[in-house]
Amino acid sequence: MQFHDYIQGLNFDQDTMCRELVGGCAGHMLCYKPGAPYKPAYFHYRRNDRLLVNSTGFMAAPLPENLWQDGWTHLFDSHNFSIVILNRGVHVRQDDEVTAQLRETLSWLEARPHKPLVLWRSTIVGHPECSRIAAPLLERDRRIVDGSAPHQWGDAIRQSLGVVKPLLQREYGNLALWFDVDNATALRPDSHSYPPYADCLHYKLPGPIDWWLRLLHNTVRLLDKANAYGRYPSEV
Repeated sequence: MQFHDYIQGLNFDQDTMCRELVGGCAGHMLCYKPGAPYKPAYFHYRRNDRLLVNSTGFMAAPLPENLWQDGWTHLFDSHNFSIVILNRGVHVRQDDEVTAQLRETLSWLEARPHKPLVLWRSTIVGHPECSRIAAPLLERDRRIVDGSAPHQWGDAIRQSLGVVKPLLQREYGNLALWFDVDNATALRPDSHSYPPYADCLHYKLPGPIDWWLRLLHNTVRLLDKANAYGRYPSEV
């Protein structure tokens, strides 16, 4: 959510918090030069904590009150998306449920007439007691590593790296790209918010969010060059 809102804020005069909108944000034109030999580039945003809608099995189970299920597959009826950016947040579910959801999503994307490249943004968690830390860390908080951090944050990282990443690269092939923003963000507990505010999950200060967007822009440029050779990297 923060990723999209930051892109929105940098490219448009008004700030739209798309996370609050049922139906997400309509297509925003990122860039276009009159007379250029390419079409305008647009991006769309949807929040769907189970990725697909009107599905079966795990996906048909009721959502907890704090989760969203906003449709996005219908957008493919009128758009040939070349890149789909997906991610899972910190709402930890059982491994078999996550596996079933991801397989169903990838299978659906694989069946599109124009199979898009999937850019999977790695899961980002918070930092325990972030308001007490005023500088970057030299290594990841051990509580995330050993699983003793609150809110199942350690389990979210384990699931992201141990379940989602290998499944994505195994089942979607060379059109799956792991977009790693976790390693660098994990060292920045000082970028959440000014004390005494204690939101230790979201990032409110300059730093990590700026580099997420820089990395995205450079990744898109890299993909454009890679496409010319017909070979994509598996991780950035």
